[in-house]
This record gives sequence, structure tokens and C-alpha cells, in this order.
Amino acid sequence: MIYILLMLILQVSILTPVQSAFYRGDVGFLEKKMEPDITIVINGEGGKRPAQQAALMLKKFFEAHPLKDLKWVHSGTSPNTEYTIGKYIDTNGLQFRVFIVVGKETGRIKQIRISEYEAEAQ
Repeated sequence: MIYILLMLILQVSILTPVQSAFYRGDVGFLEKKMEPDITIVINGEGGKRPAQQAALMLKKFFEAHPLKDLKWVHSGTSPNTEYTIGKYIDTNGLQFRVFIVVGKETGRIKQIRISEYEAEAQ
């Protein structure tokens, strides 16, 4: 029981600062938490990039899409990583799915994927 509780605390401690920084648009903090080379894809553009370039991509995203609301809707774990999925809404009402993967051993961001939700058919 204590082991399970400890694992839950560790999960929160790994994902929570990253989620909070993303919510604040704190690119500097996120860059410090990135692996030296991470996978970053924003609306289909990107791939494996150095952390500095990934941070610039994030900065451009935050500038182009100022935050109105962000809800983290799911978090999970695999043997080596933890991940979180969020729904990001910008001030123009555009909605994006945010997917972030963090390595368990390093606590560093391995992957960020941001994709605009498809407009629903009416």
C-alpha cells in the first residue's frame, strides 16, 4: 500500500511541474526539463530536435495561440515513461490536443506533440 502511494506521489512530482509550466507558457522552464534532443511535433511539423530549437517552436506556438483554457484530461504510465494528455483552447477558440512524455529515470521531457482538433462535421 505504501509503495503504491509512493508511486502516485512520484508520478505527480514528475508530471505536475511540466503541466504547470505548459499552462503558464513558461518556455524557459520547459526547455530546462527537456532531453538534449526531443521529439516535438506541432500541427504535423517537426520531429527530433535539439531542446533549444524545440523551445523556439513552443514559444512560437504560445505566441500564435495565447491560452484561454487548458485541462489535463488523462495521465498514464509505461515501464520507462509517464505521459499526460491535455485539451488546450486558445483565445480564438481553436482547440488543440497536447501530448507530453516524460522519462521516469531522468524526469526530462522526451516528447511533445500538439495537434489541432479537427472541426466537427455539422
